[in-house]
Amino acid sequence: MDPVVSLALMNKAKLMFEGEDTYLAFPSSSLSYKKDDLSFMTSMWTAERLLKLAEFSRIMDCIPNGIALDLTRPQTLSTAYQDVLRGNTAGVKLASATRGRTADEEATYQKAFDFLYHMAPDGSWSDSPATLAYKQYRDTWFAAQETYKNKQIEATYTTDAAIKERWTTLEEPALRSKIAEIENEWIVKGHRHEYESAKHTYEQFVGSSPSTVWNEWAMQCMPGLDKLTDAASAQEFFPCGFAPSNMLASPTWATLTLAENEVEGLAQAAPPEIRKLLGTDQMDLDIESLSLEISSAVITRAWFAPEVFKARFWKFYDTDKVLSNGQNPPSGDCPAYAVAVVFARNLTIKLKPQSPKNQQLLTMLKTSPAQSFATFKLAASPITPSPGQAVMLKSAVQAPPALMIKKPVTATMTVKAAQVGHPARSAQFARVAVDAEPDQLPAGAAMRSGIALQRMQGKDFRILPVETITPPPPPPPAPEVQMPFDKDEVWILGVVCKRLSLCPNPDPTLHWG
Repeated sequence: MDPVVSLALMNKAKLMFEGEDTYLAFPSSSLSYKKDDLSFMTSMWTAERLLKLAEFSRIMDCIPNGIALDLTRPQTLSTAYQDVLRGNTAGVKLASATRGRTADEEATYQKAFDFLYHMAPDGSWSDSPATLAYKQYRDTWFAAQETYKNKQIEATYTTDAAIKERWTTLEEPALRSKIAEIENEWIVKGHRHEYESAKHTYEQFVGSSPSTVWNEWAMQCMPGLDKLTDAASAQEFFPCGFAPSNMLASPTWATLTLAENEVEGLAQAAPPEIRKLLGTDQMDLDIESLSLEISSAVITRAWFAPEVFKARFWKFYDTDKVLSNGQNPPSGDCPAYAVAVVFARNLTIKLKPQSPKNQQLLTMLKTSPAQSFATFKLAASPITPSPGQAVMLKSAVQAPPALMIKKPVTATMTVKAAQVGHPARSAQFARVAVDAEPDQLPAGAAMRSGIALQRMQGKDFRILPVETITPPPPPPPAPEVQMPFDKDEVWILGVVCKRLSLCPNPDPTLHWG
């Protein structure tokens, strides 16, 4: 039989986070962390935290295979990006500039650039205060949308007419009003119109000087400075963070709820790829309700410019090579990549009382290994229950799977028709405190750590402060209420992935030499 609760939970998460060109991918293995493990920008850097950053970065660097984020695949975003930016394998040809910018156009371009970015004396970019404010209010809007979608999906799939009526008459108007209020703040305080106008101007002028723009992009991704070194394996990696960086400490997470009367409808509507993704060790529970606190954060990559994939002034010399064929579902070397991560905490499951199915499962767990529940791993608590009390579930934290790690290969740049020089960036960055690294790391790794981490901070922003109300302490849980997660435990529920349109998509009207 299908594990209907797991199917329903994953399908609801999928519906909440999918968009026109984005979708939710689920990790192929359960991923659990202590909150402090992921405090990349809010705590002192230690060797242990750098190891967690390496692990997190490699997960977010994986290229998804449909809705599965296969952590053992050798293909990565950073490899595909370097392949384009430096023409490592197929060679990249740039179009010739049709004409130079006029003085007025250059002034317009520079004004837009200065609004979006701050350029350091060494030539590296970071987000401007206006851009950071834009992202803060955009993420607040995302969170409000998640709350709206949770209730909307519940009303769509429930069999309870009263819940449908409450959504139509009370919840939907109130949530829609809240979203409108946040949109107004986004416009006024988050500089929405000014940011989007500047972004449009920047992208409009990017194609007028392919060689110059390509050189600017290449300067933002220099492996000798932007890579960090994993102290455990002495392997280099491109760091990936997330923002808002203080989101894990925020008390205001959205709640994903699942009621008994919506489980069947959501499970039946689950697409075949979710059913295929679930293993044979999934728990099959009878529930009255389920709740899970969730929060999404954008993935930050100081070394990555997504505009590269959208630019139409480059192509591979190998005309059969594509990053994405633009189809749905897309295929290619990099048909999609992670743009946000969805964290989960405080799972609460209210089991249906007197359920033979639940009693059988909980009894079996006393002597069996951990089993999967959606993307989580649960086992029987080691604490022996009192006579007559049910076995309590406990999260089963496991080591993540070994990710595919390859020795870095140094390749000469073969971008033709525009041989771009890459002036070295200054090493005069503010140092970040890092514990001493092992002796076996490559020479200069410690110095590069300070530079790369400084660059990561340039993409960071904090969650907007909100008024919080301290709730009264919850009553002691009833025997049928299961709360398997530790207080400081967070899981990766899924990863929001962006589909690539046709890439490369060279403009045939440009001059290609």
